[in-house]
Amino acid sequence: LAFARANPIDRAIWGVCGARYGIITTGKAHRDVMEALSYLGIDEARAREIGIDIYKIGMVWPLECEGAQAFMAGKE
Repeated sequence: LAFARANPIDRAIWGVCGARYGIITTGKAHRDVMEALSYLGIDEARAREIGIDIYKIGMVWPLECEGAQAFMAGKE
């Protein structure tokens, strides 16, 4: 866990300040979510307009929860 906190393995993709919604992804599901958003016409600019951000987990075990919890703070 200390290694995961000290290194930027998990990260917010777009870093949308004040985003209303957050999607947490990992692995192949991340690519699938990004593709689905693309099909919906949601790129980074559109995501900023509607308040969506993506958080990609790079190391699933052990899961470093502090970063994910900080990402989701204030989101619905």
